[in-house]
Amino acid sequence: LMGVFMTKSKIAVPFIILITVFLFACASNTKSNAQKATLTKTSERMFWQIDGLDANGNPSTVYIQGTIHVGDENLYPISDKVLDKWENADRIVGEISSEGWEQFTLEFQKRMLESYSSANGKLVTDYLENSENELLIEIFGLEAVEQLAAFEPWVLTNSLSAGLYEESGLQAEYALDNQFITLAFQSERTMEGLDDLSVQLDILEFGTYDEQIAMLKDTLKSIAEPEESNEYIKALYTAYLEDDVETLSSLIKAETTEEEENAEFYKDFNKAVYDDRNASWAKEIASYLEQGGTTFIFAGSAHWCGENSVFAYLKKDGIL
Repeated sequence: LMGVFMTKSKIAVPFIILITVFLFACASNTKSNAQKATLTKTSERMFWQIDGLDANGNPSTVYIQGTIHVGDENLYPISDKVLDKWENADRIVGEISSEGWEQFTLEFQKRMLESYSSANGKLVTDYLENSENELLIEIFGLEAVEQLAAFEPWVLTNSLSAGLYEESGLQAEYALDNQFITLAFQSERTMEGLDDLSVQLDILEFGTYDEQIAMLKDTLKSIAEPEESNEYIKALYTAYLEDDVETLSSLIKAETTEEEENAEFYKDFNKAVYDDRNASWAKEIASYLEQGGTTFIFAGSAHWCGENSVFAYLKKDGIL
């Protein structure tokens, strides 16, 4: 549901869905070198341009705004050049479509009910240490914890997300995604989605009950001992603000490859969050290029950085 703050090791939360709570096709043919599209990193912050040809041989362009799912006033104002590309694009694409956003509340409620049933009487609090339960009570209050404990652990983990940013001074309300989503609704522009809503909801509740308990424990530890998490979050945010793609890629790679007790689980989790979706998004972008015109995409910056980025999959597919 995660974005630039979607990595996991000491910060164990699927950040791509952060803003949805507080709140991924078509095959591409390998092209010859003469037909490949060109990728340009523009001077605007985390903003790329892909120029190619549509099915009829006419110019076709995809603009990509890498976003961040939390922030502060330093993210703004949005560049006039970026806003111009937004306003004049033939299609707008987010991580979730307009239809997906309209369905979100109902679908999330369904997942919650299914979670309660799947828990089958188990209580999350029975799997936590006293200190962990005490921290939950301090954050939510006893009554809320007693209610939330009857659901699968992912519900509590998701509810805790905001706490990971408070000490660093970043807030979900400043998320760049939110600004583009608001612009789309205000201008009555329909957004297409790189993901089906179900894909992001599946990530939200990723893992077995025990694996979700482990993620919850990691999240609680990050809140109880925030120094290292804060340092990492601030480093990510600084790299984003400075448009430092190389540093951002290095930070993400370091966190997603670090050895830890639940390394296998997080390897699978990161594959679902990044690799699988990046491969799918590459095919979507190939489709937009083939359809022609101009496309404006806004989605988490982590998907556009590093060796397994969407751009890397576009190169593997012969599009770039």
